Amino acid sequence: MVHLPVAAVGGGSGGGGATFPVQAGHQGQVLFTDSANVYWSDTSVLYVNVNFEADGKTVLDSRLENNTYFLAWADLPRYLFADNNDFTPILGGGFTINVPGFNALVQPVHVIAYLRGTGS
Repeated sequence: MVHLPVAAVGGGSGGGGATFPVQAGHQGQVLFTDSANVYWSDTSVLYVNVNFEADGKTVLDSRLENNTYFLAWADLPRYLFADNNDFTPILGGGFTINVPGFNALVQPVHVIAYLRGTGS
């Protein structure tokens, strides 16, 4: 992931021939790169009860596709990591939480996905 100062971004080109997207309309977002493309994205996404599928454990969200991320279960507080098998990423974007007893349909839930960009 590459961080660029906002003042350096204006819809122009940077070193090495890179083209940056325009800044207007992207307040609160940061630039991400996958080594071939530069794009604006949020750094975190909040999921609440209504965002979960009927199983109470799964969220489908294409914004997570091709991103590396970890989750924070804000109600406990507790971090969830795929490496610990706390959740399983879903191809196409999304995740299933594997924590025993977790069910977003029977308890208030605030889960935050912290995006780290592609390939990071």
